Amino acid sequence: MATPRPSQSDVQELMMLFKNGNYAELEERSRKFTKQFPKVLGFYDLLSKAQLAQQDMKGAIITLKKAIKLKPEYVDGEYNLAVAYMSQSKTDEAMQHFENVIAKKPEYFQAYINMGACQVHLGEVDAGIENYKKALEYQPDYLPALLSLGAKLRETGALEQSEQYLERAKEIKEDSVVAHFSLGRTKFALGKNDEARACYEKAIELNPDLEDAKTALKELDQ
Repeated sequence: MATPRPSQSDVQELMMLFKNGNYAELEERSRKFTKQFPKVLGFYDLLSKAQLAQQDMKGAIITLKKAIKLKPEYVDGEYNLAVAYMSQSKTDEAMQHFENVIAKKPEYFQAYINMGACQVHLGEVDAGIENYKKALEYQPDYLPALLSLGAKLRETGALEQSEQYLERAKEIKEDSVVAHFSLGRTKFALGKNDEARACYEKAIELNPDLEDAKTALKELDQ
């Protein structure tokens, strides 16, 4: 007897729900299909995406575990599982799955920055910095890695390196409030007060409610 398969129209309807952001309905219908077609990975994938979109991390973890058991090479699912664990402050579990992602797909650059964030959270700052750099080896213009790296290097006293990475971040995304403000903090630490002022003023121009930048400007005037 042939294994029952979902119709193309059913799949298309689910994809349309996802595209339109109808996550509650997508979750309900995808869950039904995972029971009806328990060996079809796509339904678990859509169910987990609906759960993640609704911030149901516990539900997503359960769904993604089932999906990975069904297809161990499901790298995107393993990455999302790690992120879900990370959001639950389950750092050890997140690290394990980020490592699995990298073992399966070394060029998965997003995994490096998140693994780095986990390591920083655990106090392993040097290891975290190395993983931020690793993400940039695969994606040199990856803004989150540039910003994270710039901030951590500043905290460790590597100010010239911090400045270098944050300058690149600012060039990549000129309207990034974080890039301008963080660069300003690094330039201030380097004693480049005029350049720091320009960075803070730009950050405030982009976000007039940025109180941290206003406070930093006052410090420059003291």
